[in-house]
Amino acid sequence: MYDLKISITKKCNLKCIYCHYTDKETLEEDLPFEFWKKLLLEYKNLKLPFIKEKKVTITGGEALLHKDFWNILKFSKELNFYTSLPTNGTLLTSDIVKKYKELGVNDVIIAFDGKKENHEKLRGKGTFEKALKGAELIKKYGIKLLITTCLTKINYKDLPEVIKLAKDLGAKLVIIFHYISLGRGKEEFFNGELSKEEILESLFEIYTLAEKYKDSLELCTTTIPQYWVLLSLMYQKKKYVPSYFHKVFPGCRAVLDFVYITNQGKVYPCPLLQDSLGDLKEKSLKEILVSEKAKSYASRVYFKVCVSCKYKNICGGCKVRKDPLCPYLLENIEKRVNQI
Repeated sequence: MYDLKISITKKCNLKCIYCHYTDKETLEEDLPFEFWKKLLLEYKNLKLPFIKEKKVTITGGEALLHKDFWNILKFSKELNFYTSLPTNGTLLTSDIVKKYKELGVNDVIIAFDGKKENHEKLRGKGTFEKALKGAELIKKYGIKLLITTCLTKINYKDLPEVIKLAKDLGAKLVIIFHYISLGRGKEEFFNGELSKEEILESLFEIYTLAEKYKDSLELCTTTIPQYWVLLSLMYQKKKYVPSYFHKVFPGCRAVLDFVYITNQGKVYPCPLLQDSLGDLKEKSLKEILVSEKAKSYASRVYFKVCVSCKYKNICGGCKVRKDPLCPYLLENIEKRVNQI
């Protein structure tokens, strides 16, 4: 399902130390409802070979802080898009979540970055309990709940606790980010990234936890597409793989399976890969998506190391990273799986 991720505002009520936005960016003026309405209408009628089923993710910042948030959400649902709402969860109230339910929101994504102490080191004091109350409201009103977590030097050992919390909340999926130093993070959390060795260990822990909780929820990764290689090798050994392994676009999804629109109308290959492909105030979405620059980011041989790699079609490397982490990750993933 192709995902049009629209970051309608960079304003946020939190100030997470690893945010990929800078403080200067959060002061930018948001585009009005009329802009997003026009874009959603264009997207509805857009026909490209790699776009079939269509999804809209309304994000931020904290999307609720856009003055036209409810109009944008309502219009997305009027056009019958599968509509997802990422949020830090701290602003959710019973009235807001009830309205989500009435409008037909398909899923809500809430972040939990480790146990309470570490979550609040990253996101601010008092944020854990507020996010928890928000998640419980999503559960109460029967909306599909997804959990995200960002693995950093501070919290990566908390992953089992996050997965257990997700299960207890009735979440269907846990999306696991591996922190990359960008934006505010470059200034306030420049030493927060995991080493190659820690990333390797985390991938096998993710797989172990996924197998443990396979009857209740699934785990997936982003920013480390090499996890798809691990899953592929496990599948060849007739071991457990999550259901999405057979359904969703594998590896790096930039351009080919999603695109990111900023609150200024600029199109990025992905939320973290902040190199503009074009400006929607000057060009159509279709023109931008078929441009040579978009094609370069969609390529599965973006990195030289990928050209001769047998896994390029299920991985493609994370293009946000200057170091694609290969061949180290692939060699060690193969070695470990072969020992199973």
